[in-house]
Amino acid sequence: MPPPRGAGGAETPGGKISGSARSTTITTRTDYITEPKILFTTEDRTTLYGRPVRLEGLVVRETPANRVIVLDCNEKPIYTYNPHNISNPLKPGDRVSVTGTIRQVGATESQPALSGKAQQAFSGQPFYIEVDKMDVNSNTTTEPENK
Repeated sequence: MPPPRGAGGAETPGGKISGSARSTTITTRTDYITEPKILFTTEDRTTLYGRPVRLEGLVVRETPANRVIVLDCNEKPIYTYNPHNISNPLKPGDRVSVTGTIRQVGATESQPALSGKAQQAFSGQPFYIEVDKMDVNSNTTTEPENK
């Protein structure tokens, strides 16, 4: 049923209806970054913050701290933070696929509570990937156990 005549507006002298309405839609970005080289070739990296990623076939370079995993992309490091419990620890050489969101290092609203080695690992990095899901060798997965 259509809204009554003049809904949302005010009648002015002379019987004319005036007013305006505004609609705001919140959307979730689905334009996943699937090419890791984009992380290093984008001139303005601030345009990457908040973007979703789905990267496949990357190799674990190192795990310098609990929940911090450094992946190798053509000899360039991609830092990740995995807030989920990992049943099988990753080791250098493991091949993984990652789904997550690019975050700015040092942005307090998105920065995980890091200490010691983890903070040192992130220092000097322009971004990291906050992991939503990580597939290891396409067989096992680290996902939220109780999120």
